[in-house]
Order: sequence, then C-alpha cells, then structure tokens
Amino acid sequence: MVDLLIRVANNYDRNDTRFPYLHDFDIYAGHDWASWHGAFGAGNNQESSAEGQNLANALIQWGQAIGNNVVRDAGIWIHTMQPRRPTSTGSTYATRTSPPPWGHNYTAIVWGSGGAYATGF
Repeated sequence: MVDLLIRVANNYDRNDTRFPYLHDFDIYAGHDWASWHGAFGAGNNQESSAEGQNLANALIQWGQAIGNNVVRDAGIWIHTMQPRRPTSTGSTYATRTSPPPWGHNYTAIVWGSGGAYATGF
C-alpha cells in the first residue's frame, strides 16, 4: 500500500503505466507543483518547498528501509533538485518574473506565469 501511495504522488517507475512518471515533480522546473491540475489563471503553483522535501525524504527513508534503491535514489534526486527551484534565488527570480517595483526579497509562491508575495493558506 505504501508503494502505491508513493506511485500516486511521485511514480518512480518509468515502466508503470498506471501513474505518470514523477507525477508531482516537474523535472524542467526543478520543483514539485502544489496543484496537479494546473487549472489556475496563472498556471500551476509551487507554494511549499517543504512539502516536496518531506516527500523526497520519505522516499529516501522508505527505499532504504525496504532495500529498494530505485525508490531511495528517486528520493535523493528529488531532494537535491528541489532547492534549485526559482525562489531559492530570491529577489533575482522576483525581478525577472514580476513587474517593477517588486519590493520584496523573495517569492513566496512560484506560479507558472510568475511569482507572488503571498501564501496559499
């Protein structure tokens, strides 16, 4: 059951046709998306890197516990890629994606079309 839950959230098996490969993680953006549907006017959003990091940590620990290096390595890869997401560059990303003046030193929510200084809660 745990393996099924992992595959729903972030399928690590390219040959599994039940769920998309790395469903939650966008390998091009370098981070996960909070809403899988992406049906917002601004595109999809990434509002909590902690959620993505916790999933990556769970994959690492579960893979290690059951002796599955594929699951563990998927978690390691996601864990190392996630900090590279755009908000980790702070105001540089905000400056590139928001109309001046931005006025903030970080982007709280990364949208497919830019950033926001807000919360999703």
